[in-house]
Amino acid sequence: MASTKSTAGVSRRWRARLLAVALLLLLAPASFAQVQRLVVAPAQPTASDPVYLTVLGDSAEHCFSVFYSEVSGRQIRLRGYEIVTIVPCGPGPWSSQVRLDGLAPGSYDVVADIDDHAYATASFNVAPPPSELVTWPGGPGYFQTFFRVEVLVQRPGAAGPTPAAAVRVSDLGGYFWFFQPENPEVQVKILDGHAINGHYWLFVSSLTNLPHTVRIRQCVDGDPVSCAEPRDWVSPAGEGLDVMDVNAFL
Repeated sequence: MASTKSTAGVSRRWRARLLAVALLLLLAPASFAQVQRLVVAPAQPTASDPVYLTVLGDSAEHCFSVFYSEVSGRQIRLRGYEIVTIVPCGPGPWSSQVRLDGLAPGSYDVVADIDDHAYATASFNVAPPPSELVTWPGGPGYFQTFFRVEVLVQRPGAAGPTPAAAVRVSDLGGYFWFFQPENPEVQVKILDGHAINGHYWLFVSSLTNLPHTVRIRQCVDGDPVSCAEPRDWVSPAGEGLDVMDVNAFL
């Protein structure tokens, strides 16, 4: 009798475990699909970055859909319309991407609709653009020389100079914008020319007539980081910088 009770108890426990596993298997795919329906890239954008919103789907649920964006304050709505053809859509996954430029810093909520029915949601935060451009002419590394570059601009109506927004293109340099990310105003590049003349080479090109100052500090990575006093290249109003200095830094 004891053996029979023990066997029955074990059987009930196994049935409970199997039921729990079955429920997890049923719920997991739905949760995964829900999470993956709307992807934000980059995951942590700045105001200098374009934001890509990618809607993912499967033809088993919806045919391929084309999405259009509507931005109202901090709310972003992606309106999708299912593509219907005479021939049924083939099986398999699909994706549709929307690019957004010039989003101001702050938090955003995204809702994606397909034929006016809610399909997916997401939220993301846009950080303020960086004001410092860091270049590594010889590549990043411990005890390597790098440069911190800032641009201070006198914007119309402003009480004084304020930092421009920096966009890194590579280890060698990038550009700065004053008003819109898609409108570069000052380009900066620093090359390692030690193999030729024992110096770092500086190239600056201004694409603006607003008064501005390019401020650069030469640093050496380490613990702690060591930086020299900043040096300024000044462009008065109505002029522009055109620097090609192959003896700029030792």
